[in-house]
Amino acid sequence: MGWRAGPRAAWLLAALLLCGCQTAQPRCASAVAGIVWQPSLQQVDPKGRWEQLGARQLLVQWLEVDDVRFFAAQAPGAADGAAMPATNWRRIFGEPWARQVILGLAGRNSEQQARRQVVELGQRSRALAQAWRHAGLPDPAGWYFPVEVDPTWNGGEALAAALAGL
Repeated sequence: MGWRAGPRAAWLLAALLLCGCQTAQPRCASAVAGIVWQPSLQQVDPKGRWEQLGARQLLVQWLEVDDVRFFAAQAPGAADGAAMPATNWRRIFGEPWARQVILGLAGRNSEQQARRQVVELGQRSRALAQAWRHAGLPDPAGWYFPVEVDPTWNGGEALAAALAGL
């Protein structure tokens, strides 16, 4: 013994579903809280309309990678003559998709190399944060140390030492 709907019930159900779909608010406007940008020599000045997707936060992977800095202040301990790409940080901080900016510090493209040099990267990161502040650039919402930790790495002590001064 099954339940059988007549034609009127089927039309009523279809009308209710259709009306419900028309009043539902699209959720895509806030589907993206933020974006991640990994500066490189090929991508030094991001531009887009990510705010249309709801983005309001920007996480920058690093301010320096493999001795290349992405802001004009000379960081103590940085190699002389390192490439100085033109990144318009004031414009970026003013973008609607970058209302909150978290800046990554010193890193390496090679994760294995970054892990071997984690203490040095911590020192370089302290110097970068100081150079950023002294350059009069906008204050970030926070700082990010771009050395990844996973269960395969046994460098917790070195990481703790690297982060101690940040």
